[in-house]
Amino acid sequence: MRPRNGKRRACWRPRQHAVIVDAEDDNVRSFYERESVLPLPDHPMKLFRLTADSRRLFDEK
Repeated sequence: MRPRNGKRRACWRPRQHAVIVDAEDDNVRSFYERESVLPLPDHPMKLFRLTADSRRLFDEK
């Protein structure tokens, strides 16, 4: 990206690598686990799914 003065400028775009879910109870956690969302090893009520995996679900449809 070049501004009007012709000098180069760094462009920073944040990337999301995972979706994190904080399950309120065991029923919610079970729901997400059925949807292939994985629990964090040290915090079983916090689950995650890689963004790339989620993107593939939408690409398949």
